[in-house]
Amino acid sequence: MVIRYVDAPRGAVKTRLSAAQASLRGTPGRCVPAERDELSPALRFEEAFIGLQGDLPVIPELGSVPGGQGRDGYSYALWEDINERIRPVLVEHGFSLRFRVRQDQGAVIVTAALVHVAGHREETELLLPVDGTGGKNSVQAVGSAVSYGKRYAASLLLNITTRGEDDDGRGGRSETGVISAAEVETIRSGLKVVKRSEERLVKALGITKLEDLPKARLLDAMGLIALRAVAS
Repeated sequence: MVIRYVDAPRGAVKTRLSAAQASLRGTPGRCVPAERDELSPALRFEEAFIGLQGDLPVIPELGSVPGGQGRDGYSYALWEDINERIRPVLVEHGFSLRFRVRQDQGAVIVTAALVHVAGHREETELLLPVDGTGGKNSVQAVGSAVSYGKRYAASLLLNITTRGEDDDGRGGRSETGVISAAEVETIRSGLKVVKRSEERLVKALGITKLEDLPKARLLDAMGLIALRAVAS
């Protein structure tokens, strides 16, 4: 019996007879599970991720966007607060969170990688337009987009829960109402960069127009754009 593992970063294949032999110890007709150390890096990642999910804290939403022009204001979790609270838990479970940032055609591309000590990794990528609103200079605009990208990429990878200070212990997100005009433009700019159809995105989200997108589903929209799952 031969078990083949494709776990090395560059796709190297290791043939392991010993793992198969060790997993079949005991009396005839009785199969004994392999030792934990013989699990593949992918399975060890999954095992550790289950424990990680149970220990991740709820992040307070200390950032805020004021309302105006008929739209409600809302709160959100700052990247600094997310990073400060999740880092010790990641380390405890053998994970690290890494980011790569590059620019392409006026957009910032943030790639987040969740890496486990066993060698397995999961990645997600967000493509964001440079945010020049609010009188930001070019450096500040890129920095704002990078911070935004880290916040949402980490949330996508880790399924982070946030809660506003005025949430009255209800749990979940305090974001209510629909996304802001600035967020609508952010989505549209992202669609232009990846050359995807707004009509198809709206259909995939089950809404009639972007302006009707609930704040709680902003991550869904950003994820679809990042994965380029909307047909042109």
